[in-house]
Amino acid sequence: MPHLIGHLDEQANWSLELSGGEQQRIGFTRALVYRPDWLFLDEATSAVDEATEEALSALLQARLPGLTMISVAHRATVAKFHHRRLTLHPESRSIEDGLVSPARYFGDGTGCGG
Repeated sequence: MPHLIGHLDEQANWSLELSGGEQQRIGFTRALVYRPDWLFLDEATSAVDEATEEALSALLQARLPGLTMISVAHRATVAKFHHRRLTLHPESRSIEDGLVSPARYFGDGTGCGG
């Protein structure tokens, strides 16, 4: 994908030219190039496999150490890349706030937590 570097700011219809995973990797590339203080992600790794998801998250943490990242995701694997987790409970109109414990999500071998 290096051939796309010069086109990061173009307003092209990327969905016709790139797969979902390629589009997501372009988004991560933009973050690395522009080095924001805050990064808001909504299902940012939904179209890539877990190994790529882990590599992208590790790259962000290594290259942007002061970054504040807020993500929305349905995959439990995303939790291990964050220090804190907010769980919204619409039925009770409450929010659960807590630190992320990798063992809580991955220690039982299921890949998800409770």
